[in-house]
Amino acid sequence: MPDWEFYFENGKTFNRSGNYKEALYFFYIALTKKPQDADTYNERAFSLEHLGRLDEACRDLFFAFCINPHLHIKSDNPVVWINLCTLLEEHGDFGLVKKLINIATGRFPENEELLEQRARFLPDQIQPKNVPETHRESPLDKKRIVVEVQSVHHPRAEPQKRIEPEPESVDVLSSDPHSGSHPAPDVLFLYDYYPKKDRFTSGINPKHDFNSSRILNLKSIDTKNEAAARANKKYVLSKLDMNRITFFAEHIEPILQPYTDLVICVVPKSKKAREPSGIRMVAQKLCENHHIDGTDIIDRPVDRELRHLDGNRDYHEELAALRITDSNRIQGKTVFLLDDVKTQGNSLLAGQELLVSNGALQVIMFALGKTSSGSW
Repeated sequence: MPDWEFYFENGKTFNRSGNYKEALYFFYIALTKKPQDADTYNERAFSLEHLGRLDEACRDLFFAFCINPHLHIKSDNPVVWINLCTLLEEHGDFGLVKKLINIATGRFPENEELLEQRARFLPDQIQPKNVPETHRESPLDKKRIVVEVQSVHHPRAEPQKRIEPEPESVDVLSSDPHSGSHPAPDVLFLYDYYPKKDRFTSGINPKHDFNSSRILNLKSIDTKNEAAARANKKYVLSKLDMNRITFFAEHIEPILQPYTDLVICVVPKSKKAREPSGIRMVAQKLCENHHIDGTDIIDRPVDRELRHLDGNRDYHEELAALRITDSNRIQGKTVFLLDDVKTQGNSLLAGQELLVSNGALQVIMFALGKTSSGSW
């Protein structure tokens, strides 16, 4: 299995080539293998910044600085520097604030907000030249992004008071054609998924690999539950089933470490749930680690069969087929929305839309597998 260095170096390569979405994926995985690495947070912040997600970039730099106060920041956006200084001030690291302001005003000598911060923290030092009257700040200079300080497991970072963030979706890999004027949200996933059956020959798909088989075995719990329900029985999980649930929960948990007060939700199956699905059991296993159990928040009131052999579903029909049963648990909170396999992603997108419209602060969409474009 590739190690941290493999994912970190590939992420840096994508950053250098301007492929920031691809880089972001590699840094997410790198942090699951080495969660206290300041350089990975710094590089991921660079990716996030260039994708326009400045609040998340600032949060990553905050984590990085708590781990390594001597870090060299890659960011070339004054807004990120301004908000990082604000975060560190809230955290009480005034020495770091002074150091950063000194560097930032050297890089951006005409930014008024940085000059104001310099005047507060370094009043005895010579100020950079005043901004010429002809200078007009861009909308980006004026934009202030408020971020949420979230805990990460290292000695210097302790939970801080909550600062209300602006609603924004977390994304990592695939586009949303239904998001209107908002940035296209993406889906984080563990593995490429290759279906077992070749849809053209009805034979075995030669690309169906070990990880795809793991996901399919987890999904088979749903089939067994349905078969038991038809016989008016209850399916009892086997030891293998429990091992599969634990395996996926253990591989997802490191990704959730930077988040506190996280609600975990699942996309309900195509049929109205009678017994917990395999993916819901994975979510419930994750909730044992002090996350909020929201696995019953999204409901599918009526049974609905898949429309296509490859599992694709129409976004608008999927949105109409789902409902929120309890919006109180997601008010102002980050939600981790989990599904087993993403093909087009319409189920995840519909779930995200419902959660945000019912008060969720942001939604992280995650699938165990993403159906590969060369699956068949």
